[in-house]
Amino acid sequence: MQATRDDGPLPDDRVDYQLACDEVLAGARRELRIFAPDLDQQLLNRERVSELLVRLARHNPAARVRILLADAGQAVAEGHRLIYLARRLPSFISIRVLPADIKDRQECWLLADGQTLLWRPDYHHLRHGILHRNDPTRSGALQRLFDEHWEQSRSDPALRQLII
Repeated sequence: MQATRDDGPLPDDRVDYQLACDEVLAGARRELRIFAPDLDQQLLNRERVSELLVRLARHNPAARVRILLADAGQAVAEGHRLIYLARRLPSFISIRVLPADIKDRQECWLLADGQTLLWRPDYHHLRHGILHRNDPTRSGALQRLFDEHWEQSRSDPALRQLII
């Protein structure tokens, strides 16, 4: 595993983003807030992410993961690992769909325990991202914004598993 990097801007490199994502997820102890309009295929649809989330669920059954996305149908059709995991662990992972007036937000972020943050301004690209391990001002603002969006969001029937 690579050495821990300094806080601040990330190089525009997929491996650096994946390592930063894994660091945020591995460091979570109580809660994760994930704002990812496209459910971030490049970062979140990996086996390592599933492993880290299962580990969090096993180590702290009271931990919670909340995910906001723009289009559940697309994530379900693509067979995203987090959809599968949310179906397996519904008391641990909750996924909601953003309301229409918020779906156009371009940024995305992962926020662990209200303080460790991986953020980038445009979810379409792995560039201009920032990793902050302890930035209460930025993290607090994004936590409040996430919670506001969460209250306005809704569950989507496409996210449920049909058991026949």
